[in-house]
Amino acid sequence: MFKPCIFFFSGVDGSGKSTHAKLLRVYARKKGLKVRYMWLRWSPFLTYILLFYSLIRRRTLKITFTRRGRRYTFKVHVFWIDPVLKTLYPRVFLFDSLLRYLLELVSSYMGHLDLIIFDRFFLDIIIDLLWETRNTAVFRYIEVKAVLGLLNKYKHCGLVLFADPLMIINRKADVISFREIKFKCNVFKLLTRVLNLEAIDTTSVSISEAFNIVVRRFHECVHE
Repeated sequence: MFKPCIFFFSGVDGSGKSTHAKLLRVYARKKGLKVRYMWLRWSPFLTYILLFYSLIRRRTLKITFTRRGRRYTFKVHVFWIDPVLKTLYPRVFLFDSLLRYLLELVSSYMGHLDLIIFDRFFLDIIIDLLWETRNTAVFRYIEVKAVLGLLNKYKHCGLVLFADPLMIINRKADVISFREIKFKCNVFKLLTRVLNLEAIDTTSVSISEAFNIVVRRFHECVHE
């Protein structure tokens, strides 16, 4: 059966995921491959029920601030203060994300694509959920075990990108919390070691140097 190659980019916002994912899409197309680019951040289906609940209970807050002359508005989840959301939201959102992933696979099979590039993958989703719920018990959930199995399956076909939190603040004007960035950087580093994933620290390397590593990793993946 025809099977497309999957390549993912994970890492904290501002580390260069989208930049390198889009560069890889251009590179792969020049090689004659049929490519799909997928930004795996927001895939709510059943999750909409819990999001409606969070609005009623005021567990989703609207924050507006101005930085560098530009106005930003965000919805911030404070799900850790609500027992229902703290327990159910990770499970339901991961189920929805797995469903979106499977739909993408089916669509790619039908379209006979050669490559799917995921900008953000399940590692990013797990870490986002940890921050929003402050619930380390998620690692015992069957949904988390399923996505960790996928990460292990694709660990040779992806990269985790890091950067110094202070540099990220300078790169991205829409960062709300330095504490959040620092927390996520530390958890990404920990899980990258535990899962034996390859990482690039983009703090002190140029885009071209980092992309050379991406290309090398990509060819290793394609020829496995």
